Amino acid sequence: MSHLSQNTSEAYYEVGAVAKISGLSPHTIRTWERRDFIKAANRSTTGRRQYSKDQVNRLILFRQLTQLGDSISALANLSMDDLNARLADFHRVKQTRVTNRTLIIKVYTDQAFDRLSGLSDDFSLIHPAREEDTRNPDLIVLEIDGTEHQFQIALNRACAEFPGVPIVLMYDFLQRDRLRNYGKQGYFLIKKPIPQELLEQYLSTAAGHRQKPGISKTAEEATEAEIKPRMLNDRQLQVIASSTPRIKCECPQHMASLVSSLTGFEDYSARCETESPEDTILHAHLGREVAKARHIVEKALVYLCETDQIDIPDDTV
Repeated sequence: MSHLSQNTSEAYYEVGAVAKISGLSPHTIRTWERRDFIKAANRSTTGRRQYSKDQVNRLILFRQLTQLGDSISALANLSMDDLNARLADFHRVKQTRVTNRTLIIKVYTDQAFDRLSGLSDDFSLIHPAREEDTRNPDLIVLEIDGTEHQFQIALNRACAEFPGVPIVLMYDFLQRDRLRNYGKQGYFLIKKPIPQELLEQYLSTAAGHRQKPGISKTAEEATEAEIKPRMLNDRQLQVIASSTPRIKCECPQHMASLVSSLTGFEDYSARCETESPEDTILHAHLGREVAKARHIVEKALVYLCETDQIDIPDDTV
């Protein structure tokens, strides 16, 4: 229901009316206000929240953009002009797909083909069984399902048949180490289920990257990309942190804490659910860089323990 303010002719809307107009649930509106993403412009004489027309329009944009994959925290401080420009960018990408040629997607697993069969006419799928289709794909899609051995066979085949073509891996649940390794190799990871509009955005983005996942590297690049295994496990770090150093300082404790923090961030980067293919690449890069720092600090800590005669338990990580 809308009301006129006693001090102005401006109309205000209570939560129920805002929910109907914007398509958001009353619970979502209240939650966003509780988290300071929006603030009611007015209060009724009985203390009920009331929102202005501009705020209702803002909430409508919030809903549209969050449905397209944006996070409310990224939108909350943007102006109306910025929000409208952001929405226009989404539509521009979609329009670009329409005006450009159809994206050809080679699908290597039946599950992925079934999942992608509802895509718009902007996409053309090549079924894994249709060997007579000789079109070169813009993108390859596989779904991580079944046994790891079967999936690896399909992935190796895709890499061999179409070198240079970007590869998307769709997954539901995936072990942290595998997720990290696939991201490190440059594959685009999409967690399912996912709304179709957002899926099409991701596929279009991935198709624009022609760098081959798993491409051969120089020895220097391969060494740089390698993630060094941990030298010290959690129990060893705990023992070092609790030790009584011969020198009068707390360096062992501080350095053990630093290694533990860096290791925790590595795990966090691997656990992050990716919002887009770019985010997957970002987290993989962060994980690699932090792993380098962690390895450097670990070596320094081992040197400190040897110099200060601190015993490190002979455990394996």
